Amino acid sequence: NTDLTKLFNDLQKIFIEQTKKDVEIELEKIGEKTNDFQTKITSFGGEINRLEKVDLEKHFDKLQKTLSDIFGAINAINLTLTTVVQTLTGIIQTLGTIQITIDKNHNATQQLANQNVVLVLEKLNLLEIQNETLKKDLFTNRIIQVVCLGVVGLIFLVILFFKK
Repeated sequence: NTDLTKLFNDLQKIFIEQTKKDVEIELEKIGEKTNDFQTKITSFGGEINRLEKVDLEKHFDKLQKTLSDIFGAINAINLTLTTVVQTLTGIIQTLGTIQITIDKNHNATQQLANQNVVLVLEKLNLLEIQNETLKKDLFTNRIIQVVCLGVVGLIFLVILFFKK
């Protein structure tokens, strides 16, 4: 009985000492973690203080004004682009109208030129015919002149011959 009690007490002592050592080791680990947590809490405290000092409404208003300015600029750009597109559309329509007018005028001019060429050729033909007629008339007139000159010369000779 005594041996058992003593053995039990020894075992109990060993268990308590071992448990005490294990608890000390665990408490050391907890102490290290607590120190880490305290450091983090202090750091977070500083961040919280910094964030508390930030005026969110002021920054929000500033960002809202910036966004408003950006949207205003985008709207101005959109209006400018719309005006540019409308202007380009007008220019394209005008160019189309000018092209149609040029094509019509070109066709009309080409037809007139063709008609003028035909008229010029006809007039040239008429002039050629008139020229041929004039050449024949000129030849005939020369023959008549030569004959008349010959007749006048004969008459002159006859008059001279009879005068003598």
